[in-house]
Amino acid sequence: MQANQSHLAMPTNLFQHITTSNDIRQLGDKQGMPATANYTLLVTKGWADIEFNHVHYHLTSQMVLFGSFAAELAILALSPDWQCNIIINPTSQMDETIYSCLQIEKEWHKKIQFLHAHPVQTISSSVREHMQQYYNILLSHTELDNIYHQRIQYLLCQSAIFELLAWIDQEMQQHPSQRLEIDQSTDRKQQLMLEFMRLLQETKGRERSASWYAEKLCITTKYLQAICRNTVQSTPTDIIDKIAIAEIKSLLSNTNMSVKEIAVDMCFSSASSFCKYFHRLTGMSALSYREQR
Repeated sequence: MQANQSHLAMPTNLFQHITTSNDIRQLGDKQGMPATANYTLLVTKGWADIEFNHVHYHLTSQMVLFGSFAAELAILALSPDWQCNIIINPTSQMDETIYSCLQIEKEWHKKIQFLHAHPVQTISSSVREHMQQYYNILLSHTELDNIYHQRIQYLLCQSAIFELLAWIDQEMQQHPSQRLEIDQSTDRKQQLMLEFMRLLQETKGRERSASWYAEKLCITTKYLQAICRNTVQSTPTDIIDKIAIAEIKSLLSNTNMSVKEIAVDMCFSSASSFCKYFHRLTGMSALSYREQR
């Protein structure tokens, strides 16, 4: 097996969003990894027998494993020529990716849901080639003190996720039965969670009260909290805040709106309350964030 490209430790730099490796055994070491962190494993050579969430899989070349550190992974056997590429997506990376998906289309959550239900996918040779290219470029941009390299890492990591979602989208169009499977597998709690995310897509964090969303869903706030804990291991407030902060960051980065104008647009009672909210959740002022971008 090849030497590790890096240790599996969560990045601390603001723009360092990615960790790479080629050692599948390290995925069993969850130390320092939040359960919400995801990883994408691309098999490049050989085979492996694994148990993922107590289901047996035989991984071979041109397969992808999409997993999270909340899942149970056991390595049963590896072929002598086994090789893989692993990209780890910390929680912050997935939050921003999800926000980007919210801006693109309404059914992105069904594709993520499908990947969670079917974590091992046999992808096409072109998708495999693209993901391999992302990984190769990632390994060539490893200067941790270079903010531009770190930003390139972030974009490439996001591109790898989008590549998988594009593959699922194509499969759903070519095989309607898979779309039917996704729809039929969605139980009541999942439907409510998807509707919650749809509402977030519309408000983009301008409504920040969990009770507001619960009322729209015709359920209690307590039940919404239980659904979020069971499906994404988070609270409604945390999810709302992440979407709101992502929208605020987008406005700070991509518009010339003043802080006061953004506060009004995001439905804060005052610029002061907006600034306190942003600082509490990001650890920096809105102006400092704009300047560093």
